Amino acid sequence: PPPPHISISQPASTALNSSTPNELEYDLRESAACSSIIINITDLFGTGINPTAKSHVLWVLLKAQYRRVSERAKNMRENKIANCVFKDSGKVAGENGHIEEMQSLRRSANEAGAKINDSRFITKLLDSFPKSWDSVVSPMYEEKDLNKVIMSLTGHAERIAICEVREGKTRGDGADSVKALTAMETSTTIEALEARIVALQAEVRSSRSSPNSTNRGGSSRGSTNPDKQHLRCANPLCGKVGHLILDCFETGEGKAGIYPPWWRGKHTAKPIAANTASVIDFPGGHYALSAFID
Repeated sequence: PPPPHISISQPASTALNSSTPNELEYDLRESAACSSIIINITDLFGTGINPTAKSHVLWVLLKAQYRRVSERAKNMRENKIANCVFKDSGKVAGENGHIEEMQSLRRSANEAGAKINDSRFITKLLDSFPKSWDSVVSPMYEEKDLNKVIMSLTGHAERIAICEVREGKTRGDGADSVKALTAMETSTTIEALEARIVALQAEVRSSRSSPNSTNRGGSSRGSTNPDKQHLRCANPLCGKVGHLILDCFETGEGKAGIYPPWWRGKHTAKPIAANTASVIDFPGGHYALSAFID
């Protein structure tokens, strides 16, 4: 009789992160896991790792060497946090600031297995400030948001720095004072610019509403025409801005006594009797004769 028909079924595939791959998938995933571990080790032979070993063997060896928690190391790093105390003359935030130092110590302690969460760190951070900060830090012990605590502490430090700058004091490293002084100078500059803008706007409105108002009195300072603001009269009796001496209608100069129609001030200057002209009829046309009287 013919041999019985034997059918071989293909094993079902599993997910990439499955912990129970089939036999065909296991070799591929084991090779990928070993490669991922080996390529991330700088000194392969210095760690004593066998590259031909299974991935779980490599991982257990690395964990034993680099993830071993030492209770003594953990306590020493927690003690460093407890001994880190802020001084009134120090810097609160920013580079080399007290808060950044505390956060660095927290990371170091957690790497040793301390497991300091935000709630514990807030307590340790607030405890590190001196008694002079009690009015500020006391209400913060119930706060759960670390970012809000850091912002409140930083804001209070900047306020202290501003007050010290106003009183003429200088902090230990001067960083917060410089920052506060810069903020004050910026605020003062902005206020000065705003006041200047308001004054210029008022001047423009005034010149538009009364373009000749500065020339209607005897004490006029000159023309408001911006195209003539660079002109200044050399007449010692005038000295106004907006015209030259040849066009001056004050006493003794070019157009002395010849006041323009818009002039509303006093007519103190008299015209110079410089030109006396007469017209004589001659046969064949008209001729003009003039004489200068000194």
